[in-house]
Amino acid sequence: MRLMKLWNELLSDEEEQGPSELMDNSSDDYLPSHSSSDVDSDTSSLQLKPRKKKAKRLSIKSKKSNDGLQMNKPVLTLSTSDFATAVNSSRSNIIHPSTDSETDDSWQEINPRKKTKRSNNVEMPTVILGSNHRVPQPSTSRDANIIPKEQRQSTIDEVIDEVIAQFCLIDSENESDEDPLHDELHWIPSTSSHLKKFIFDLDHVGVTTQISEDFITKAPYDFFKIFLSDELLDLIVLETNRYARQCENKPLAVNSRLHRRRDTNRVEITTFFGIVMYMGLARLPKMTDYWSKNPLYSNKVSCKMSRNRFELLLRVLHFNDNEIIDKNDRLGKLSPLLENLTNKFKEVYVPEKSVCIDETLVPFRGRLSFRQYIKNKRFKFGIKLYKLCCKDGYTYDIKVYCGKDKHSEKPATVSTVLSLMEPLLDHGRILYTGNYYTSVSLAHELQKRVVVLKWHDKRDILCLSTVHTETTTKYTRRGTEIEKPSLVVDYNSCKSFIDLSDQLKSYCSPLRKGVKWYRKLAFEILLGSAVVNAFILYKTVTKAKISITEFRQKIALGMLQIEEVTVRKETENENRKHVLQEVASKGRRKCVACYAKISIEEGRKAAQKKGPKSKIFCDICNKFYCLSCFFDDHNYSL
Repeated sequence: MRLMKLWNELLSDEEEQGPSELMDNSSDDYLPSHSSSDVDSDTSSLQLKPRKKKAKRLSIKSKKSNDGLQMNKPVLTLSTSDFATAVNSSRSNIIHPSTDSETDDSWQEINPRKKTKRSNNVEMPTVILGSNHRVPQPSTSRDANIIPKEQRQSTIDEVIDEVIAQFCLIDSENESDEDPLHDELHWIPSTSSHLKKFIFDLDHVGVTTQISEDFITKAPYDFFKIFLSDELLDLIVLETNRYARQCENKPLAVNSRLHRRRDTNRVEITTFFGIVMYMGLARLPKMTDYWSKNPLYSNKVSCKMSRNRFELLLRVLHFNDNEIIDKNDRLGKLSPLLENLTNKFKEVYVPEKSVCIDETLVPFRGRLSFRQYIKNKRFKFGIKLYKLCCKDGYTYDIKVYCGKDKHSEKPATVSTVLSLMEPLLDHGRILYTGNYYTSVSLAHELQKRVVVLKWHDKRDILCLSTVHTETTTKYTRRGTEIEKPSLVVDYNSCKSFIDLSDQLKSYCSPLRKGVKWYRKLAFEILLGSAVVNAFILYKTVTKAKISITEFRQKIALGMLQIEEVTVRKETENENRKHVLQEVASKGRRKCVACYAKISIEEGRKAAQKKGPKSKIFCDICNKFYCLSCFFDDHNYSL
């Protein structure tokens, strides 16, 4: 039953402590309001008054009694639809008196959906809302549904109290941010007996056996080819050519490069990525400077690809078919590339016992619905990535944040951690996360018993763990011995996995402004995270000592198919005769042999004063000699 339709037919003309009249009105300009005038301390009536056109909500406020005292009625603001629904749920009776007499004590139920015609000689009824009565079927009997006269003055207070109670309960359920686990948890002092023993059950971790055996003599470019495989290159070639043909079907400018387009291939795409990587190694003011004829900017990029061809490939570079991408999938343009790379990351490496999850930011200031702002990052605006990293900074998995997941019932932090950790669960691993992800709900998802630790160093530090106890470790800082919880020591050690990965990735980054967000993200993962992972594999397998910059240089040379030239140092020809030559200028210098002899006998200061000077020198030794010393040192005779 909708009370609003009845209210639209009622017009209140309340008499002093008397019933309100029911008036026939078909307009929607009348709404109920609770009158505070002439109200007894125990009872009140429902007054109908004209509704303001702009009024959107109905206010139920505290009432004052006749003696001026404030009554303890709660203040609640409800929308009219919510109020009507709540009143309807209370099963209210709406009754009017019989039409025979104004003073008749009998009351007859009316149908709220049926309009009541106004009569000039009949007094219209008071509206009585009873929350505890069931609405009976309409009856034509005069004596049906008899209600005593003393109930005519029943008020709406009971219904209001019930409505307020319902909405207070609903609000408390909707607005509560408390974790329901907190009401069920029982906290006790931590001991080792309370925590579950984690047993790491994997024998082999790190680089897989196949990679360790097959790539021990391989070059850096071969390790990078593990991730930039021929399968991935063929996918990029296919989708790039497809997207270029789709662009050709659109209206083009007269001088558009697409008029002279030709399909690309695997070799050309490899060269394209090699040029992008080279741009990160040798930074120039503008992208077009790499093809400049200025001798300051001379390089071999122009020999490998023309500027027009490079810019055309940069424009049409694609990783998925636009025609089959789901409109609700924000990562649809990048999904095949991400899936291929993350599968390769997991295929060639088995994480150790300790792993770490944290977020990183790919710089981007363009228009994007899921662009993030993180004030503590070096680049504050960009695309947020969740990364699961292992020892030495190896990236095991990546998840791009695309906004709130409306289909997930779990908190975003819990679902993110469980999604990244899914293939690593149930093996006894230890996960380290930042404060953003740390929650009791997540701890209960991973393990039912947790330890909460508070340690004060320069400030209070709160930690939550399912592994550690309250044990401490001693260390010396500035000559003072300090105790630090073992939990904090392990966290600081393992939390650096993400920082090391980001640090290695930041060196010689090829990222530039003016690139579409999905292409920029592809460069970040393919030429950033994949290169760092290949670098870690190379150092682990070959035991070579090499920097990340030198490793990138070797990859770029391999992708550009430029042979590394080794300059061979000239060997000294012992059979070549040393010849004295005279200095063309007037300057003279000390004889090196005389200087050394005097320096040994009398000291260096004496040699600086007494040493003879000469104008002749040996053309091979490139040293000044006096004539006698030259023949003595070279075993020549005069």
